[in-house]
Amino acid sequence: MHRGRGLRGFGTTGLALLAAAGWTAVRVGGATAVFAPTRWPVVAVAVATCLVGRRAVVVGAVIGAGLAAGSAAWHGVDVPGVGECSGMAVLRTDPESRGARTTAVVEIDGRRWRAIAHGRVSPRLARASAGESVLIEATCAPGRGRFARMDRVRHVLGTASVTAVSEVSRPVSRVALASNRLRRALAQGASSMDGENRALFMGLIIGDDRAQTTETIAAFRGAGLAHLTAVSGQNITYLLILAGPLLALLGRWPRLVVGLGLVGWFVVLTRAEPSVVRAAAMAMVSALTVSVGSPINGRSVLAVAVLVVLAVDPMLAWSVGFALSVGATAGLAWLSVPLGRLVGSSRMAAVLVPTLAAQIGTAPVSLVVFGTLPVVGLVANPLAVPVAGVVMTLGIPLSLAAVVCPPLSPSVAVVLEPALSWIAHVAATASRVGPRGWPNALLWCALAVPVLWRLRRGRAAVHATG
Repeated sequence: MHRGRGLRGFGTTGLALLAAAGWTAVRVGGATAVFAPTRWPVVAVAVATCLVGRRAVVVGAVIGAGLAAGSAAWHGVDVPGVGECSGMAVLRTDPESRGARTTAVVEIDGRRWRAIAHGRVSPRLARASAGESVLIEATCAPGRGRFARMDRVRHVLGTASVTAVSEVSRPVSRVALASNRLRRALAQGASSMDGENRALFMGLIIGDDRAQTTETIAAFRGAGLAHLTAVSGQNITYLLILAGPLLALLGRWPRLVVGLGLVGWFVVLTRAEPSVVRAAAMAMVSALTVSVGSPINGRSVLAVAVLVVLAVDPMLAWSVGFALSVGATAGLAWLSVPLGRLVGSSRMAAVLVPTLAAQIGTAPVSLVVFGTLPVVGLVANPLAVPVAGVVMTLGIPLSLAAVVCPPLSPSVAVVLEPALSWIAHVAATASRVGPRGWPNALLWCALAVPVLWRLRRGRAAVHATG
């Protein structure tokens, strides 16, 4: 490949702008059905162009592919009307039970529905796990109401009212079987903890927050700590750290294959949440570029990963979780160094700067979608994130050791429960005392004033010396 051709012809800023243009094109394409039939031919041309095309042609090809992908995502699927949709259904999410009602996303004949089971049928659906198949009888209907669009972003066409669940089979793939066994083993290893700590533990290590109470979820959101139970790059980093001694024994290409396999398997284990998909794509792009001897910086890795992920699943262009994950990563990549210069090099600054950079990166999405950005997160994150990192690093090996050697089970609670209780306490306290509304906005303004002042002073000093 010529160094001036394809994506290699773009600098870091150029790649970021290209990713932004592709993302915008996907969203624009979703407004019309005109481009839907051309999706795969146009995407194939765009991929080839990104390898060997000139820069101007690459830009046009990416925008064209984005328009076609977005159009096909929304208008390329035939949504049937109300009718029977019984048959073998593959669960795409883990069932979630609330009282006598159980819900799960299922796939029947290539279409995804939000299955809803009540009464005696509910426990039968609840016993299954993502990746397993169940024989159901149901009536399906297109989505309606305020949540229909959110479901479509998850490829869910509507609801399936389940009247019978007659059989639960084994997972449809060995990967799903292995991931379900590990999830059950982790839950079994954490059985010595009390219910709230166990629910938080499962959320931290694999993003399973089904057992968390509404009060806990609200507290983490109010404290700006909701990202801790949304699996992302931090979890993948800890996974690769644990696998580091094994990977170090392998050659370059075997190490790449095993590393990519671990990351892909972790995506399945964590149910392919948007944040972990973004993190996994970045890990894979970074590993590939290092293995071929052409490593690129984190900003470029993020831009390329966004292009790849949106080409595979254009619906992520409308995902709030994906946007927050990309925004936080972009904030860390672009703002950490400038903010570090402004804030200084103290130990407190080393803890505060990443949090502030990530908060600024997610600010546009948080303000538009949620209407707020908790300033108390600047305090809560430095207090909770390092402790959560300890839980993520030690939690998996400790809980698995307890499964292999049951007498070790009480030690899991002894080691991890103090850390989990601390995280929960930080979230609850920060959410309770954190300002809301205008006081929250005024505190952000108060923080912005000295930062902007120092930035202006720095620029003045540069001009003076120049």
